[in-house]
Amino acid sequence: MHAKKILVALTIAGATVLGAAGTASASSSGSDSASSSHGSWYQVYANNNVVGWHVNIGDTDEEFYITAQDVCGNYYSFNWNDKYQSGYNNAWWTFSCTLSWAHLYPTDNGSQDGRTVSR
Repeated sequence: MHAKKILVALTIAGATVLGAAGTASASSSGSDSASSSHGSWYQVYANNNVVGWHVNIGDTDEEFYITAQDVCGNYYSFNWNDKYQSGYNNAWWTFSCTLSWAHLYPTDNGSQDGRTVSR
């Protein structure tokens, strides 16, 4: 009888923990933004299985890097130049599963020149 009570208590505790972990995902929605040392404003955002980004175009001639992964392990990585490949400055990627994390940051001459924005 004592073992059965312990098993029931562990089952309830496990269900509570799993329920909390399954519903609390800080990265599956919302946004984060910053500015580079050259003045480009950039943002990464998430909405369930979509990750998107905005880069304020200018003549900064910086490389931007986006990486992201969903909860199923699918990975996306892309980089572009904000001046010469400006068509990628406002874009998004759709995953088959809910987003797990995403990172966006700028570089200048191979060195990161703004903080990494994350979801």
